[in-house]
Amino acid sequence: MTKGKAAKQAWRNRIVGHDVKPASWFLANEENWRIHPKKQQEATEGVLDEVGWVQDVMVNKRTSPQWADRQGVETLVDGHMRVLLALKVSDDEPVPLEYVDLTPDEERKVLLTLDPLAAMAAADKEKLDGLLREVSSESAAVQAMLAEIAEKEGIRLGRELPAPEAQIDKAAELQEKWQVTTGSVWEAGAQRLICGDCTDRATVDRLMRREKAALVVTSPPYFNQREYSQWKEYADYLSFAERCVKGTSDNLGDDSIFVVNIGSDEPARRWMPSDWWVILRDCGWLYRECIAWVKSAAVWSVPRSMHIENGHYFPAQRWEVMLVVSRGDHPKFDIADRDKVRRFDENVWEIGVVTGGEQRALGHTAPFPLEIPERFTMAYTQKGAIVLDPFCGSGSTLVACARLGRRGRGIEIIPQYVSVALQRLQDMGLEVKRVEDGHSITSPP
Repeated sequence: MTKGKAAKQAWRNRIVGHDVKPASWFLANEENWRIHPKKQQEATEGVLDEVGWVQDVMVNKRTSPQWADRQGVETLVDGHMRVLLALKVSDDEPVPLEYVDLTPDEERKVLLTLDPLAAMAAADKEKLDGLLREVSSESAAVQAMLAEIAEKEGIRLGRELPAPEAQIDKAAELQEKWQVTTGSVWEAGAQRLICGDCTDRATVDRLMRREKAALVVTSPPYFNQREYSQWKEYADYLSFAERCVKGTSDNLGDDSIFVVNIGSDEPARRWMPSDWWVILRDCGWLYRECIAWVKSAAVWSVPRSMHIENGHYFPAQRWEVMLVVSRGDHPKFDIADRDKVRRFDENVWEIGVVTGGEQRALGHTAPFPLEIPERFTMAYTQKGAIVLDPFCGSGSTLVACARLGRRGRGIEIIPQYVSVALQRLQDMGLEVKRVEDGHSITSPP
């Protein structure tokens, strides 16, 4: 006993057993005062449909002599609505129950206070906001209930975090700050990033921790970029692409989507999207669609509007292919994102990027607009889903996931780019930590 505190009787355990009975077996309590509106019933039914039973209903065994002629009658104390909903399914629908042993006065006290006591709980708004961002439901009634909870607590459901720009021009400075090393793993809220090679299965496994992604959305390196000149032959590049697909596929769910953005090798006239498609097909992926990403005309200056090779004219490539493949059923998008998804229901997306001069100033040859991973994430996943980007770069996919309530997983081989991504996540207001085996070991400034 703590010094200075008066002795207090230990709480009695009034739970005397558990069982499962058919819905038709239960006897309603004559003194039950709770009325369940239609929207509450529909929301509860929606959760039961999507999750199932996670809580027993409560039945009083009534063994006390004070019950007199009602002694021995097993009567519901809590769970009337759930039993009624079970009866809508079938009289034989199994319902899990918890037995308690209460006197008449105790039963009335529980009937009177059980729900009101739960309703008295206050909200931790930060945690509630996080849950509202990550929890998804296909039930309109559940969605309406979540919206009411958010409104009551003054939380804007679907509130978007800021979308800071990638400070690629400060990559060296940011690397000094974050001290990213190959193999280091970082977390920012629900987002996780590793510095490593996506073709190495051990690296992918360390990042994913046996989780399964619902979506891959990525922009891999091009063969003909100087930044990625480690491939002397195009066949080496294709072997690299195959290892990437195989290395990530084992960490994807049964009904997942793989989106890869890739251009062409213009000087050699190689159409790389078709080669990526062959690799994906041979790994068991099914073609779904192609999106044409049309870049802003400002990207190309007048001298680059065409190619002249040995007296032949070739128009410049001003759009890139985003190849979409799948396995299993087509995933459903989050109903809360329906109106946004409708805005990009065509397969030609005109999304501007920085100009060629700005690219050179930033030191990055292939910027990936935030709007692209945001669109695919909204179209193919629900809140709380995992989205993987094996070529994370400056972190656009992770930023998109944080803004949309998804759990982003990123792999980037260049430490400086990881530093840029980490700063970007921190600028969103997320706490960034380096982790090892799932445990935080440092929180940089």
